Amino acid sequence: MSTFTGRPNLIIYCAPNEKSQKTVIDVQFLLEKASNVLKNMDMLKGIWIIWSRLEKLATIAMTRREKICKENQVFLDIDDCQVVFEMGSLEIDLSWCSKYTFEQLKFFGKPKVERIDEMIRTMMNLQPSDVELTYMLCQLCLHHVGRRLQGEILEVTDRLQGILADNLHDYYSNRMEVQNYSGRIANMMKINNWVQQGIQQRRAKVDLMNIFDVFYVEYSDPEMFVDF
Repeated sequence: MSTFTGRPNLIIYCAPNEKSQKTVIDVQFLLEKASNVLKNMDMLKGIWIIWSRLEKLATIAMTRREKICKENQVFLDIDDCQVVFEMGSLEIDLSWCSKYTFEQLKFFGKPKVERIDEMIRTMMNLQPSDVELTYMLCQLCLHHVGRRLQGEILEVTDRLQGILADNLHDYYSNRMEVQNYSGRIANMMKINNWVQQGIQQRRAKVDLMNIFDVFYVEYSDPEMFVDF
């Protein structure tokens, strides 16, 4: 009987035969609340670009370590596609947003391949765990957005960074049972500082491009793309 009815023996003779009416729980108010938070959440505007920088760096280091790409190649996720290309060989069609060619825009400066390689090698040697990489992402973003927005948000980000540091100490001491981890933290902060310096340099270049009116596009919410 249990096989025929699809019900365990325990409830075959006590469960009602008629189908019970489903109760629908409307969660639309939660979606609307979350949407309003994201529309208004200044911290989100301040971290998403710098978050993606470190995330890409970690991805490149992992793919090189796993021999998915070669030492002179970069692996990126673009529009749900995996793309591998050689550093220094990439050309981008910018005709949709600028009157200048990709080659002409190199006048304003281009990424230093040697510096990027050093960052990737340091990340490869560090081989951060998920916990360490999460700490790096959070510390970098909180430091960046706190310095950018100041005031109450700076107080909040400083407090959160203190909590993160305590949690990282607990991770090393209790979970990993490692007492001397200062070297790992030094390398983690070195990478974060490199990313922060890159953001500052990029911001100076963008300011110069704005002076010369390089791009003829504007964003509906410019603060989403202010990264310094």
